[in-house]
Amino acid sequence: YDFLRQSIDPTLQAAPTRPFSNLIGILSLMPWSGVRIDSEGQYNPVGHYWPTAQAGLQLQHREGYRLNLRWQRTDARYSTASETIFSDMVLPLAARWQVLGNMQYDAQLKRFQESKLAVKYQHACWNLQLEGYRSFHTGVSNSVNTGVRFLLGFKGLGSVAGH
Repeated sequence: YDFLRQSIDPTLQAAPTRPFSNLIGILSLMPWSGVRIDSEGQYNPVGHYWPTAQAGLQLQHREGYRLNLRWQRTDARYSTASETIFSDMVLPLAARWQVLGNMQYDAQLKRFQESKLAVKYQHACWNLQLEGYRSFHTGVSNSVNTGVRFLLGFKGLGSVAGH
């Protein structure tokens, strides 16, 4: 409750007529080892809607397997409307080898904004990653970038990449 009846959120109206700010809630559960479920949201008690909401699931195994799924939404009454689904994963193949992947899906436009699949080799002093990617750029051009790139990283020194 704001006794001065002013909003502390700069994205809301300049002179709000309501004394209550948005309510923010976070819930995080870890029901089993390696499993995490979380959600977060912002509720507008005057407008009776959720300006922002997000939820996620993370699965992680001690042998290095990992899967993350996340959904997030922003209401148009609060900011630019969006609804996005993210995911990323790590699958160990051998002692130093991994398969990596991630994607970002725009549920409003009904298209993948970005997706990547990579194979990575990790040494104690360096790593090498070969990655295939596809990115969609919204805007004037609505262009799509598709390609393969590699990344050579030296731990403690920097990295070199090429397309």
